[in-house]
Amino acid sequence: MKVKGKTKTLDEVCSFIRGVTFGKHEEIETTDGFGILRSHNVDFENFRVSFHDMKYISPKAKVKDEQRLLKNDILISVANSKEQTGKVGFSFTDTDFFAGGFMAIMRPLNGINPYYLFANLSTHNFKQFIEGKNQGTTSIWNITFNRIKDYELFLIRKNKPK
Repeated sequence: MKVKGKTKTLDEVCSFIRGVTFGKHEEIETTDGFGILRSHNVDFENFRVSFHDMKYISPKAKVKDEQRLLKNDILISVANSKEQTGKVGFSFTDTDFFAGGFMAIMRPLNGINPYYLFANLSTHNFKQFIEGKNQGTTSIWNITFNRIKDYELFLIRKNKPK
């Protein structure tokens, strides 16, 4: 049986939202401000977003609502060590937390199964693809959506009921 579907590129299936950048002077010790998700908030073993050891910034800091992590979003580390860059976590709920400056949110477009996209981004193939697109120094690797937007995924077409 032949599987029907089509190949699409990453930029055809999701938007890419860079995280909040902020200065050291905007960091606060209380939870009264905006909670910021960092690379260690992606649980590498189970690929989930974890909300431990959060960083908070002033409630006066500039954040955009689109930088808030929502249900079905994929949080990705975009600037870190070679091993950490490209690490992804899935958000199972809407949150009041925002992606940090070395993170980004990949938000599936309408009609795209969020967990299918996440599963594709969790593969060894995607990690190898990213390694070929990284730009960095010996210790810090960086990826941009422009460099990875041509990653291809095969989308299976759903059969229509007869």
